[in-house]
Amino acid sequence: MNNHPTSRLSFFIFSALLVFTATSCHALWLKYSGVLEAKPTLKTISNGQKNVVYLALHHIGRKEYYADLTQKVDSLQQLNYVVFYEEITSAIVDNAELITLSKKFRKIQGNFEAGNGYLDTINNKIYGSIEYDKKYTLVNQPDFFDMGIDSTTALNADVKLEELIGAFEEKNGTITLSECDINTSLDAAYTCEPLRKQLKKDFKQNFVLGMRNENLAECITHNSADKIFVIYGAMHFKGLVKELKAIDQNWKVIK
Repeated sequence: MNNHPTSRLSFFIFSALLVFTATSCHALWLKYSGVLEAKPTLKTISNGQKNVVYLALHHIGRKEYYADLTQKVDSLQQLNYVVFYEEITSAIVDNAELITLSKKFRKIQGNFEAGNGYLDTINNKIYGSIEYDKKYTLVNQPDFFDMGIDSTTALNADVKLEELIGAFEEKNGTITLSECDINTSLDAAYTCEPLRKQLKKDFKQNFVLGMRNENLAECITHNSADKIFVIYGAMHFKGLVKELKAIDQNWKVIK
């Protein structure tokens, strides 16, 4: 994996989402996380003026899952749906500043080993301890544009990492990196002291989920497209519907 921090931002977020949703009962996690689904599920919401098809995205899945996702992208784009996708990136160009930002994110998230990845296809494990049946061929999510998304019309409907961290710090105070944080590279196992669990929980609920849900709802509301295909994490759907209804009570789940 490319060691430049810009290329690692999505990796960090995907790892975080996996940790946030994994439970101590691995069998239940495998069942309800959707990782073993052969096809992605679709839901439709509308306010009578705009129709939104929502695909619940998993960042690890079966090859068949991503093949079907690619087919759905092609079909809906032919029906003039505009794709809105999730991908936390950064507009920061200064390398040192971006490294610091990434290390702040790591300090919030805590104990995950960034260098080891989170899908082990040799030992059939997810995040080091969640075992899955080797009959399933699991892969990391391909790049969105490798799945046929039209780069000329698609919209990255996500927040920047600096916006996410900045909003968190505005609420909770500046994240101070320890000497351990500073000296531990982004590829190394993280053994430093993370932020308190309460702050990690706040980051998940109000920023990784809440802030991004609000941003997605605003993107849908203010974009001129009336047919939108949202490809976003499964955890965001209920929150998105709530945010849309706060803007316009006519929004409802159709199917």
